[in-house]
Amino acid sequence: MSFFSIPHGVYRTHDKNSDSAFTPETMIDMLFDYKDFLNTNDNKSGSIASQGPNTVKKIAIVGAGAAGLVAAYELSKIDNIEVTLYEAGDRLGGRMDSTEIPDGTLNNKIFEMGCMRFPPTSHTLYHYLDKFKLKPVANFPDPGVVKTELLYENQVIEWPAGDKTPNNPDFKRIGSDFSNMLTFILGSASQPNIKIPSKLFDFWAIYQTSPNQSNKQAVVNAWQLIINQYNSTTYFDAVYELGQNTAIVKQPWTQEDMNKFGALGVGSGGFGPLYSVNFVEILRLFANGWEDNQELLLSGIISLVDAFSNAIADKVKVRLKSKVTQVDKLDHDQYSMEINVAGGARCTEQYDSIIIATTTRAMEYMGLTVDGVKNSNGILQGPPAILQQEPKEAIRNLHLMNSSKYFVTTSSKFWYAANNRTGVDLPFNIQTDELMRGLYCLNYDENLANGEPNTAGKGVILISYVWGDDSTKLLALSEQERFQQFLLAIRAINPIFAELLEQQVEQTQTIDWENTSNFYGAFKLNYPGQEQDNHAAFFQYQAQEQGVFLAGDSVSWAGGWLEGAMPTGVNAACAAAAYVGANIAVNSPLTDIAADMYKYDNPPITESFSLTQNIMPKLKSHSIRKKDKVLEI
Repeated sequence: MSFFSIPHGVYRTHDKNSDSAFTPETMIDMLFDYKDFLNTNDNKSGSIASQGPNTVKKIAIVGAGAAGLVAAYELSKIDNIEVTLYEAGDRLGGRMDSTEIPDGTLNNKIFEMGCMRFPPTSHTLYHYLDKFKLKPVANFPDPGVVKTELLYENQVIEWPAGDKTPNNPDFKRIGSDFSNMLTFILGSASQPNIKIPSKLFDFWAIYQTSPNQSNKQAVVNAWQLIINQYNSTTYFDAVYELGQNTAIVKQPWTQEDMNKFGALGVGSGGFGPLYSVNFVEILRLFANGWEDNQELLLSGIISLVDAFSNAIADKVKVRLKSKVTQVDKLDHDQYSMEINVAGGARCTEQYDSIIIATTTRAMEYMGLTVDGVKNSNGILQGPPAILQQEPKEAIRNLHLMNSSKYFVTTSSKFWYAANNRTGVDLPFNIQTDELMRGLYCLNYDENLANGEPNTAGKGVILISYVWGDDSTKLLALSEQERFQQFLLAIRAINPIFAELLEQQVEQTQTIDWENTSNFYGAFKLNYPGQEQDNHAAFFQYQAQEQGVFLAGDSVSWAGGWLEGAMPTGVNAACAAAAYVGANIAVNSPLTDIAADMYKYDNPPITESFSLTQNIMPKLKSHSIRKKDKVLEI
């Protein structure tokens, strides 16, 4: 989702087959290989448990998004566990939400209202895509990957396909500077320095090829320094401060540079609405490689939802239009749920364990943060606590970002030269500082036998994808009002594109996740100081003295990505199964992710920041083998 090209030190596309390039196999905050855990146990016992409980146990899952579906699927493979999946809406999938539009003999056209871009470093996601034989394609039309045009402060700027930056000296400088900032902090993923390691990517590359405890500790030390430095710093403050360091940037950044970066930024839709976010969240994005090689599913992410649905069909009871409004702990180690079902009826069900895989706002609306109170005699009035205090605080505090999309189908893919009167390609991507922010022309048909794109059939255009304040600006506008506003900006950039769009538009659909029932927001992004809340929410699954476990994007280390939600589903499935008496396979997230690996509440570093300070434990000289070459360290 990059506006500038991915910074050269972090960008792996052109180096992924080289001997020196580094691509993470785990997420930095966990350093746990979910794909290996799932593959190993699928091949060994067929499930995440070596043995189920001795008697039949009942587990409820609340929320049928990515985390809930993963948990349901994994639990359904364990003997003596009965699973019921509750979903407040009328469909499975949560923010895996695709609208399919028929197009004759060609593929259905897709409006991806939620998840739409999938980096191959999403290893848990790709485990399930591989399992269900779904193959994404590497043709997501990100800016600069395809022909792109920009409109900034009423000036049109060209960006030819394949160029690293737009044809503008200021944007070229800003793009290069930001690349240097990330390399200064994280190191170079394309060429990690394994001989004299000093940065995160250096140590991580060593650990990944030689995974011993000493090498792991070096990675932990490197990321811990970054957490300490930026845990309480906004994205704006961090970039502006780095932008004054002439050892990193070509010239000190001005407020106008920050405005350019905020308006169009490294993230399509602009980073301005993210300026108040914790800088560690942004660094996490690049450290984990989620900006690289983004792919899409021609069949839509709904095809993964359908695959999960088919896999659990005979094993899991699915209850749609069933909104859980309250969860209570009973005296005999069971839990009860109050449920509003279709037609307004209410019912109460009891379970041995419950997984709650919803947004944190939905969790709060279920009353998970509220306990019964003691009267003057010290007697508890109301239900006992479901969760410990720290996860409850996290549910209250963690920030959910709002987001909006506007999709249309067109009668043709008019942006291709063959389909318009100009005889040349129109822009496949438009970025602007106007209300629409980012536009993407999408092709959901397979390439022809000669490798050329299939230009026949309907087109799909994501006219606007915005978040934060840019989403809030649109909430009061109707769908038609939005279209007219967007058309003004498109016309200013490329009048022919605007004319053809207006002539050919057919079906339209918008979504504002903030206003969507049962979601109340799009994805989690931490504010400064919320890393500790994130830690408490994520590791809640390791609290084995209770039988309620949290999951979902909102409690993950990867807000806005399926690779955030899905591992939490695995975690919660392991925890709930263990709680009811199953024997979980060895080397699971219950035992092999240390909750105390990082300290997220350390005070910020106040002295001059040295990214090599105390990172490297005493290492013995050793060598690692990679692709039949021995590398000395």
